[in-house]
Amino acid sequence: ILAKYTRGTMLSMDRMISEIDDLRALRRGTIKLCTVEAGLIDIVPEVIASYRAKYPAVTIKVSTRGSLGVVEAILDDDADLGLVFNAPFHPEVESLARRPQQLYATVSPNHPIAQRKEIKLEKVLDYDIALPEASFGIRQLVEEILHKTESYIEPVLMTDSIQMLVNFARKDLGVVFLPYFAIKGELQTGQLSAVAISDLSARTAKVEIIAHKGRTLPIPAEEFCAELDAAFTQL
Repeated sequence: ILAKYTRGTMLSMDRMISEIDDLRALRRGTIKLCTVEAGLIDIVPEVIASYRAKYPAVTIKVSTRGSLGVVEAILDDDADLGLVFNAPFHPEVESLARRPQQLYATVSPNHPIAQRKEIKLEKVLDYDIALPEASFGIRQLVEEILHKTESYIEPVLMTDSIQMLVNFARKDLGVVFLPYFAIKGELQTGQLSAVAISDLSARTAKVEIIAHKGRTLPIPAEEFCAELDAAFTQL
């Protein structure tokens, strides 16, 4: 009980210090972000660069976990903000922003399905497939679709690295399942092709910025959240 109230007091002090700094025309402090690895490939570094250009005195701490791990970091107050894909509901977690993010079958431009616009997940099961580990929102979404279609995947590769999945597809080793924000750069340079998974769950998937419900965030974290949400809106 003492730990709970002490932690709450310290978090409130972070907000108080932020407000005092604002009165002094300063903007400093620390933002703690826990994100799924897909966010680290393009979008989070872009937002950090933009934010740091305006507020160079703010320190940004970034850690990476699967979606379940991000939720745990938020619940433990190890992070101010969490960036998750297809995260499970938790009553103590608040969604500050939510944007749709279609799931894609991601392949090399030379792959047999590369020129298709969309495909059902069960139609790619004859190809070699790589999957992330069970703590990843991508994996949980794929398992949900497989359950609905009574299908099964025997992956040739399982990994806890999104970058490994990107490289697997880029080297034409098979199919991986990724949201757009994880592969934006590779699609723009033509290194990868993305085929929309047409199953309903894949079309309605989402990326969210989350926080501990009831917690008052430091002002720098609030502003960083707004910039991150704007970046996803532009996608």
